[in-house]
Amino acid sequence: MGKGFEKRPQATAVVEEASSPLFEVTACLHGYPDMNAEISGTVCSGRGRACDDISASMQELGSLTGLALFPGSLNVLLNREVSFNACHARSFDNGKRYLWEAAVGMHKVWLYRWIGAPFHIVEILSENKLRDALGLVDGDKIIISVWKGSMEKIPMNRRLVSFLLWGLGRRHLYYHGPYADSHKMKAMRMRLRDGQR
Repeated sequence: MGKGFEKRPQATAVVEEASSPLFEVTACLHGYPDMNAEISGTVCSGRGRACDDISASMQELGSLTGLALFPGSLNVLLNREVSFNACHARSFDNGKRYLWEAAVGMHKVWLYRWIGAPFHIVEILSENKLRDALGLVDGDKIIISVWKGSMEKIPMNRRLVSFLLWGLGRRHLYYHGPYADSHKMKAMRMRLRDGQR
């Protein structure tokens, strides 16, 4: 288990499946009772890149998390933009990628982002394949329990950049279509310092 996870107080986390009623499970959360928070989003298919990234860093991730992580991620399109504080992260790949402890249901998980990851997406790592463990499919709603202190306020100028790039119905395009992969878009995102830092 990751350091400190077994000491966490109990709180309720919920996974909402599009084809079934809500069900509640109890999860141990990091930090203090008054610092618990939840973020929510929609499960979606990714581009398979996390599999290569995780597989290439399995030894380092095992040392950081104390877990043998499944070589892949659960992709979540968040209902609101969220920035996580890198000071509270466990970094790997020479500080280019970050992990934050969290929970989904009874599953301890790690929220995964990298420098420049858009604020409206997060990927979830676990020792289990969460799609199978929780019976999730694209379009299912999921609630993630996090430590409130791991999140930080997004400055207004960076919110504006995010809206210009991903607003007006373009949020889902990070994982689908050529929009996010175009050289013009990549250059613009880099120049404007879009996303997680």
